[in-house]
Amino acid sequence: MGREDGAEKDIVQVDSNQDLIAKAQANGFSKREFVAMMGSHTIGFANLENAGSQNRWTQNPHTFDNSYFKEVLLGDRSKFLKT
Repeated sequence: MGREDGAEKDIVQVDSNQDLIAKAQANGFSKREFVAMMGSHTIGFANLENAGSQNRWTQNPHTFDNSYFKEVLLGDRSKFLKT
């Protein structure tokens, strides 16, 4: 799964949000750009490892809105995001 032009060695495990932000910044993304990129999760579906049994990030994976960020803010109470 993932980008076809990526290599297995490019996969990086992160232990916290700060690690994820640091990795994004090391790849040239500002915090603002990183947040915008993560917002793209509001559409589409996720692997079962990354989302709950619904296999999606949000209630309606066909609508572009801010629902991904709302799910992130719910944390453990989210029906869709696995933490």
